[in-house]
Amino acid sequence: MDWRWWWLWQRLRLPLLVACLPALFLADWVYWRVLFDTAAGRRIDAAQRWWQRWGWPRTADEAAERLYRRLNPRERRLLTGPDDAIDWFSVGMGVRNEFGLWAGNDALIESCQVAGRIGPAADHASGVILHRLVLLCRERHAAPGTLG
Repeated sequence: MDWRWWWLWQRLRLPLLVACLPALFLADWVYWRVLFDTAAGRRIDAAQRWWQRWGWPRTADEAAERLYRRLNPRERRLLTGPDDAIDWFSVGMGVRNEFGLWAGNDALIESCQVAGRIGPAADHASGVILHRLVLLCRERHAAPGTLG
């Protein structure tokens, strides 16, 4: 090894070690605490759930807009047609799972509430989101003069 590299290594060895120690301890904590639940002895995906919650929409309009952006033109036209062509139960279940309506997305559920509504809030919220999605598709894909 060249003497300049040896000198550089001798000068930077301790500062590099001190700078990297917190990252090593944090990585160790994340590995043991987040990826493995030591009390239950089973694997959990807490970090993944946290990241998913971070991306949940907060309002029904935002959720409908996200769904709209995911649809291709054929699916958008299908939504503007008759209602019997769509399996609304499966679509609603996908909305409930994707946007965390069963997993604690209270902000979205509250934005979908209608006064006097009785029943499961997540089911009602997915219905409101899908209704807004259909209105959005009809608004953006209607022929001129057909919207009243």
